[in-house]
Amino acid sequence: MNYTVAGYIKNANFYDSNANLQDINYKPDREINRGLIEELSTNEYIQQKLNIILIGASGSGKTWISNAFGVNA
Repeated sequence: MNYTVAGYIKNANFYDSNANLQDINYKPDREINRGLIEELSTNEYIQQKLNIILIGASGSGKTWISNAFGVNA
């Protein structure tokens, strides 16, 4: 990662700037669609000017996953 990208990540003030989409826990009880995550990891949704909405119970990891998408972008 170059200094420019590292600076952008730092300035974004993510709750967890070490979050990584590769580290998502896909246990069946979490009901996370691996195919959808992999598709979104291409960042094509950004080019199409679309948003990601994460829905889940409190403590289910929505903030961490949103940080992982932010770092990935």
